[in-house]
Amino acid sequence: MLTKFDLFYLFLLFCINGAIVSGCIWPEVDALFILDSTPQVTSFQHRAEVDFLRQVMSTMKMSSSKVAMAQFTPWSRVEWSLANASYPESRVQEAPYCPCEQDNCPSTSINSLTRSTMNSANRKSVPDVILVISNSYQPLVEVLPNEPLISPTSPLHVFYIVIGSNMHVSRFEPSAHTVGIKVTDFEHLPHLVGPLCQSVNGYIKGTSTTRFGPLCWIIIGAILFFAIILVSLLAYAIYTYNEESELTFSDFQKELYLNLDRRLRHRIAESERLLRKQNEYFTSQLHTEMQKQIANGEKHAEEMKKQQDMMQNQFDRQLDMAYQQGSKVQILPPFLQPPHHHENHSENTGKESNLKILNSMSFQFSGRGKNDRRDSGIASPRSPRDAGVQVTPIPTPIDDKKDGSEEDNESSGTSESVFGSSGSDVTDSTEEDLEELNRKTHLPRDHPARKLPPIDLMFLVDTSSSIGINNFDIQKNFICEILKDVDIAPGRSRISMVQYAQDPSVVFGFDQYYSYESVRRGVMRLSYTGGATMLSKALAFAGGIMYHEQNLKKTTKRHQFLPTPKHDRLQVLCLVSDGYSDDSADKESVNLHDRLHVKIFAVVTRSFNKDKLVPITRFDGSVFTVHQRESVAIWLWRQQRIWAEHYSAFIEKEKKRSVRR
Repeated sequence: MLTKFDLFYLFLLFCINGAIVSGCIWPEVDALFILDSTPQVTSFQHRAEVDFLRQVMSTMKMSSSKVAMAQFTPWSRVEWSLANASYPESRVQEAPYCPCEQDNCPSTSINSLTRSTMNSANRKSVPDVILVISNSYQPLVEVLPNEPLISPTSPLHVFYIVIGSNMHVSRFEPSAHTVGIKVTDFEHLPHLVGPLCQSVNGYIKGTSTTRFGPLCWIIIGAILFFAIILVSLLAYAIYTYNEESELTFSDFQKELYLNLDRRLRHRIAESERLLRKQNEYFTSQLHTEMQKQIANGEKHAEEMKKQQDMMQNQFDRQLDMAYQQGSKVQILPPFLQPPHHHENHSENTGKESNLKILNSMSFQFSGRGKNDRRDSGIASPRSPRDAGVQVTPIPTPIDDKKDGSEEDNESSGTSESVFGSSGSDVTDSTEEDLEELNRKTHLPRDHPARKLPPIDLMFLVDTSSSIGINNFDIQKNFICEILKDVDIAPGRSRISMVQYAQDPSVVFGFDQYYSYESVRRGVMRLSYTGGATMLSKALAFAGGIMYHEQNLKKTTKRHQFLPTPKHDRLQVLCLVSDGYSDDSADKESVNLHDRLHVKIFAVVTRSFNKDKLVPITRFDGSVFTVHQRESVAIWLWRQQRIWAEHYSAFIEKEKKRSVRR
C-alpha cells in the first residue's frame, strides 16, 4: 500500500517530467522519418505511428528544419524527400497504410531509404537525424547484403524505436551515433516525445534545452519544506529516546539478572520434561520387547510340542505297520531333542530345531544305504524311507541256517512287503506334508508362482539423499507388493535385502526369513540414511553375496525343505533406485550379467536417470515404475520359466556328480 510520502514523490516526478517535456524543442536538423507498414502492423497501429510523428513535428522548428518521410512494406516506399519537403505537418496525416500483399516481398534497409531521400537538398552545415519506427517481429535492417554504404554529407544520428518484447539494434556504420529505444506497445509511443527530444538535443548540441521556470522553484521549495519537517521529527525521536533511557546502571544490572534467571528456569524445566519423556519412551520400548520375547518363547514351545506330537504319531503308525507284517524286529523310538530357549528368538529358530530332529532320525535296513536327496528346491512328499523310525532286524534260528544270499533276498523281500502293505500310511504322510507346506506359504494352490522353480531374490535399495524420504516410503510399500507374487516358504524362494548410500550393508540375508510376513516386517524396518550415492560399490557388494551363495556357501546344515545345493536356482537382483550415482557401475553390471548370470531389473519412481539404469538392466523392459506390480510379476515368472527350460539339464548333471562323490 502506497503511503503519503510515496504519492507525493510520484507527484513530484510527474511535475518535473511535465516541466522538462513542455520546454524541449528540437534543434535545426535535416530529418528522415521511416514508418513501419509491414503486414505485422495493423492499420490502427499504423495510425498510432502517424500521430506520434505529428507530435514529434510539433516540437521541431519547421521553418528552419527539413523533413523527409518513407515507409517499408517491407519494400521501400518514399512519400517525399528533402528536395520537396514542403508542408510536412499536413502531408504526414495523408501517409497511407500499404503493406505488401505478395508472398515473397523484397526487403529494403535504412541505407537504401537514406540514399533515396537525402542525397539531394541535404545541407552540409545542418546535422542529419534518422528516426526509424519498427516492430520486433520484422525489423528494418541497417544494410542489405553486398550493398554499398552511403557517404553522409553532415554528421548523422540514427534513433531506432523498436515496438515489442525483443530488441536487437546494431550500429549503422555511416552514423555518428545509433540509439535504440524499446517500447512494449504502440499506445506508449506518445510518452517518447519528450525523451526523444532530449536525446536529440543531447547528441547534437551536447547540452539540454530544459527550461528552469517558476514551477521548478515551487517544487524545490516544497521539497525543502518536507525535508525540514523530517529533520524535526528525527530530532524529536532522538530527544524522546534519551529521556526514556535515563536508567541507572544498577537498575539495568538488576533487570539483566532477572531475565537470565527466567531463561535458566525455563531451560531447566524443558530439560526435565524431555528427560521424563525419554524415560517413558524407553520404558515402553523395553516392556514391548519383553512381551515380544515372551510371545516368541510361547510360540516356539507350541511348535516344538506340535513337532513332537507329529513325530510320535509317525512312530506309532510305523510300529503298527511293522507288527501287521508279523516281522520280528526291534523298533527303537526316535530321539527327540528337548527345546532350547534362547534370549533372542529369531523367526527361524523353530525351523532349525525341527531340522535337527528330522536329521537325527533315519530308516536303516540291511542291504540298503541312505542317499542324500537333492532336488530343484520344489517341495515333494517324503517317502517312508525318510520317516523318523529306526528299524534293526533281530536274527532267528531259521535265519541262521540260511546262507548270506538268502538272508539278503529275505531281508529285501521283508522290507518290500512292509512298504508294500502300508500304502495308506504313505498317503497319510504325503497329505500331511503338503498341508504343512500350504500352511507355510501365503499363495493359493493355483497361483502361477507355485508351479515355477524357486528363486533367490535380492533387493538392492538406494537410501541416499537423492531418493528423498517420501519416495523412500513409496518404494518400501511397493517392495511388499512385489513379494505378494513370490512363493516365499521353506524349500521355495528366498529373499535378501541390501541397502546402500555411501557404503552398502546387509539388512537381512537369504537364510533369515522363510515366510511372507517375516520378510514384510523386515522390509518395513528398513530406515532412511541419506548421503552420497555409490551404486558401483553397492553392485560389487551384491555380486559378492551372490557369488558366495553360488560357490562358497557351506551346506552341512540344511533346512528340512531347503537343501540349497550349488547353482540350483535362479538368482535375481532388484535395483530399487533412481539411477543417479556418483560413480560408474558399468564394470560391476557386466560381472553380474556375464560371470554370475544374475537377472537384474529396476524399480524407479517418476524421476529417474534412464541413461544409467538401462546399461545395468540391459533392457528397457526391465525398468518398472512403482505402479507396475503386475508387470514385475509377469517378468519374474517369465525369467523362472526360461531358467527352468535352459538349466534343467545342468542341474541334473550336478546332481549326478554330487551322488558319485
